[in-house]
Amino acid sequence: MEALQICRNERGGVDIAYIEELTGKDYDTVTDELGDAIFRDPVSVKEGDKYSGYVTAEEYLSGKVVEKNSALPGIFCGGRYGVCAQCCGA
Repeated sequence: MEALQICRNERGGVDIAYIEELTGKDYDTVTDELGDAIFRDPVSVKEGDKYSGYVTAEEYLSGKVVEKNSALPGIFCGGRYGVCAQCCGA
């Protein structure tokens, strides 16, 4: 989505509220359309703030991915991210 690139250039990261403004779409539509281009990093989520914790897939899936997965068992299991062989043995 072009709005994600604009947001990254202007805000330096993923700002779902700003993408809502740019596109005129609601939260659910924005997050659904961005799909696997964004991840919600549980470590960065602020309780009660549905807009917090979003990062690009490149950012989240870089660096110490195995550590991230180990620190948060089950984060990649089921739901939007499919099944994780390491956690679930599938």
